[in-house]
Amino acid sequence: MTDTGAGGAYVQDMMAQEQEGCTSVWIAASQGHTEAVQALCAAPAAGAEGGEEGAEEGGRVPADANSTNNHGRTPIMGAAVNGHVDTVQALLALGADPTGECCEER
Repeated sequence: MTDTGAGGAYVQDMMAQEQEGCTSVWIAASQGHTEAVQALCAAPAAGAEGGEEGAEEGGRVPADANSTNNHGRTPIMGAAVNGHVDTVQALLALGADPTGECCEER
């Protein structure tokens, strides 16, 4: 059975974005969810010893503000193309590279 309601459409959209290599921070940025971007890119939880070791001890590894999807697009590109200025500013504050270039030809 296929759910054609709003929830089902959202899940299908998320699945399609995952297939394109979009990370959680990329999806949040492209949809203008500034607080989610900040939380995903925040420092590891208290008590974590940084890096992947910290994640194994109950902390988490912060998301990469410069991660790319399968098309070479970064979260800041997703936020900018969709007009999410606050999210772009947050990503810049988190160290996102504003000079990245997309690998696709136009």
